[in-house]
Amino acid sequence: MLAAACAQTVPSRQSPGGVPGAESALPVSLIQLIANPEKFHGKYVFVTGYVRIGLENYSLCLVEQVLSTQECLWIQTDGTTPASEQEAKQQAEKAAVWKKYHGHVVAVRGTFDMHDTGHLGGWAGAIGKIAQLVVLR
Repeated sequence: MLAAACAQTVPSRQSPGGVPGAESALPVSLIQLIANPEKFHGKYVFVTGYVRIGLENYSLCLVEQVLSTQECLWIQTDGTTPASEQEAKQQAEKAAVWKKYHGHVVAVRGTFDMHDTGHLGGWAGAIGKIAQLVVLR
């Protein structure tokens, strides 16, 4: 579902790192986002990192094995509590798609939010409104 949505948004031009569509986003590193969140808050960014998916853990991280979620951004897949069984099913389907990316290095285009610190406030910020995700390895 996410992959299909992302594939539909890919423009034909190539850009930073050879990833199509990233030219409209600000290329930034995870280190920059974590160290200077106020500088990038609300900005549409292009960032790469390792995806870590698990129980109450949707992370984009600096390295494959992190010591703390403070070295990661929360991946905001859906910020709402399901109001119906249909919405709960849709969220479960999204979660299943994200699990396919666990352990991969990805490039993401989305909006950085320094105030959204994820589940129980343990992350350095969040990347949401994701328009594109490309698996790099």
